[in-house]
Amino acid sequence: MNTVEIRQYINRLIRSMKQPMEQPEDKETAKAKFLSSRLSWSNQA
Repeated sequence: MNTVEIRQYINRLIRSMKQPMEQPEDKETAKAKFLSSRLSWSNQA
């Protein structure tokens, strides 16, 4: 992974983080997705 790819990846992450804020009614869904992804990461570790 080179520097450009890393930068694009970070930009994509930031963009996906901003989306739930633009859709407040979907905040709970975003929170649930975030928490479940956190759980799956800790299970893998």
